[in-house]
Amino acid sequence: MKYIQGLKDAHKVTFTGVVMAAVVGGMRRTMERMRIPVPGTISAVTPVPFGKHPNRLRNH
Repeated sequence: MKYIQGLKDAHKVTFTGVVMAAVVGGMRRTMERMRIPVPGTISAVTPVPFGKHPNRLRNH
């Protein structure tokens, strides 16, 4: 966690941005190793809390 926080602060980006970049980088590396063509774009759905989001999990 501290490593991710350090990257976030150093590059002035969000925590989620750092995590997503790591995940996508890993996906790309895996695809290249498996000789799978890497597409120009990949769509992803990521849950993001809105302002005033409750501190616990809920279905809205």
